[in-house]
Amino acid sequence: MTSDILIIGGGVIGLATAIELRLRGAKVTAISRNRKAAAATAAAGMLAPSAERIANTAMLQLCNRSLYLYPDWTRKLEEITGLDTGYWTCGILAPVFRAGGAEDAVEAGELNSSPSPPSSPSSVIWLNKQTIHQYQPGLGEEVIGGWWYSEDAQVDNRALFQTLLNAAENLGIEITEGITVKGIIQQHGVVKGVQTDAGTLRASKYVLATGAWSSQLFPLPVRPVKGQMLSVKIPLSSPDLPLSRVLYGDDIYIVPRRDGRIIIGATCEDMGFTPGITPVGIQTLLQAAIRLYPQLQNYPIEELWWGFRPTTPDELPILGNSWCKNLIFATGHHRNGILLTPITAELVADVVLEEKSDSLLANFHYSRFHNSTSTTPMLTSSVNANGNTSSLSLQNNDIAQLSIQDSIQDKTLIIAGKEFTSRLMTGTGKYRNITEMQQSVTASQCQIVTVAVRRVQTNAPGHEGLAEALDWNKIWMLPNTAGCTTAEEAIRVAR
Repeated sequence: MTSDILIIGGGVIGLATAIELRLRGAKVTAISRNRKAAAATAAAGMLAPSAERIANTAMLQLCNRSLYLYPDWTRKLEEITGLDTGYWTCGILAPVFRAGGAEDAVEAGELNSSPSPPSSPSSVIWLNKQTIHQYQPGLGEEVIGGWWYSEDAQVDNRALFQTLLNAAENLGIEITEGITVKGIIQQHGVVKGVQTDAGTLRASKYVLATGAWSSQLFPLPVRPVKGQMLSVKIPLSSPDLPLSRVLYGDDIYIVPRRDGRIIIGATCEDMGFTPGITPVGIQTLLQAAIRLYPQLQNYPIEELWWGFRPTTPDELPILGNSWCKNLIFATGHHRNGILLTPITAELVADVVLEEKSDSLLANFHYSRFHNSTSTTPMLTSSVNANGNTSSLSLQNNDIAQLSIQDSIQDKTLIIAGKEFTSRLMTGTGKYRNITEMQQSVTASQCQIVTVAVRRVQTNAPGHEGLAEALDWNKIWMLPNTAGCTTAEEAIRVAR
């Protein structure tokens, strides 16, 4: 099979890019292993560059550009398909609690003046206690005010996904589901084909949009970060929607849909491709949601689910040209895949068809992770719903980029006055058993191992007896806080 362009990945990023390319006249094929596993099907659909208070200037610009594309982009999709994407300019309300909010410098009983606004567009408005409770009845009694982000919006991510799928089919894009990619054939900096369980697929150009699974095909520092979510249903006895705008709390978000569903999310768990719903995950979400909007406790639970966000060490996407001149990256969108879908499709299509690279793409180029002179592993953090760091781990993808000559020239590593003759740091999790871990550490001759202290404390699967399994007179422990679910817990474990 030969096309002008082959899209590897069948999520919203892959489908939207395929549609944009097709609308510009290209012959496009998209392949997917299991589109139901895509992060888009497990998202909440918030379009919230302001409410999330994105600090990175380039990322904020990218998100805002995508947000402003949404009205025309969704209208175009709806015209092609006749389907509703659920795009809703409902705005986002970010309540502040009496305890723990940054605005507590103003006494709770006198909160009629506006605190200093967060870094965000001028459209943000501070609402005092009386105003916010009038504007959105039913908020918890602890809410003493909040920020109103009028330009933020939402889209029904599942409806959007189905609309994209129908639009692609209506436009004649060949979409093949159930294909597993086994390898990428590369020669002299050019992709020559994609090996799959259905044979070799060839195209003139290729777009990698495989989300959390991207590192299985290319040396990209993209890892899965699991998110658990649930939905409740407003009882039929309610005449109107009691909640008509997104609530964005410190560690929770609540997203109402026009059909009476309310989406509650999401955990942020750096634990690889570990599937499933956990009681502690759902309990954490419900406790935070009920504190913010108490009447949720009376609504029946409709659905529980999870998904995997594609996350990079700096939590920014990887976009644009690769080291192969006919391969373009569109992956690593972390929490903002739905928001960034239209701008990603537009910018990638520019690169593919016009070989025109927007200046903004330089901030998201893969090469920021591929510094061949660095021997320092990348520090990465897991972030919860409000952006607080909840765990710390090491990614060694960059080490694979080092040449043998670089390794030979390494000098003794000194950290805090302690000397190490080996620069290799290995993990102690993910092994089939403790014996295999011990054998791996011995064979590697490493002197430093990472240990998820919290998982050892709780005897998490694969960590039972780990503390006694190694000779700590010979091995130096580099502890991390993986397995913690809150910032408070992470700080306690770190101490």
